Amino acid sequence: MNITYRTVVLALSFAGVNAFSARAQSAAPATDTLRFTFLSAGRSSGEMKTWASADGEWHAFFEFNDRGRGPRLQTRMRLGADGIPTYVETTGHDYLKNTVSETYRVSGSSGAWKNSAESGSAPAAGAFYLSFDGSPAESAVFARALLKSTGGKLQL
Repeated sequence: MNITYRTVVLALSFAGVNAFSARAQSAAPATDTLRFTFLSAGRSSGEMKTWASADGEWHAFFEFNDRGRGPRLQTRMRLGADGIPTYVETTGHDYLKNTVSETYRVSGSSGAWKNSAESGSAPAAGAFYLSFDGSPAESAVFARALLKSTGGKLQL
């Protein structure tokens, strides 16, 4: 069976939607961390951990090793009552070991972002920021926000 990186990311994202969001919203202690292991040919080739700090900030660590290549990312995120991120910071390195330093911040009615591909701003009301270099766990945040949204739709 040919399992691609994308298949693993999608499977983990949807598997973690309810468990991840419940912990992020309840601000569970770090001892209640969700842990995922990536397997390749029966061997561990990566891991992802998600947890919420006491102040309700969500955290994710993601690392995957593919013959010496692969991302290593740490993400911090704050969510609004609607499940939409109001702050995102991701640091580390991408699959090819390029430095990752990505931020998104809502200030007033505008959201501003900066990543390795672009920077900009746009109206933030009802809009979900999808990270350029984010952790697969962010897909669970997106799925949960879609479930909370009116009609299952969000502006990106």
